[in-house]
Amino acid sequence: MEWKILVKPSAEKEIRAAREWYEREQSNLGDHFIKSLDQLFEKNTEESKSICFEV
Repeated sequence: MEWKILVKPSAEKEIRAAREWYEREQSNLGDHFIKSLDQLFEKNTEESKSICFEV
């Protein structure tokens, strides 16, 4: 069974805004933020086979 983390549209908007803020602070920092978030989501998906939640 494949598990997914669902990100609500309002959270997507906040994630995009955070990425832009980090990118303004330092070049490539926004990309690092997104990669870290992706890794966190992947880790939670792997470790939470029996739990479904929304972000």
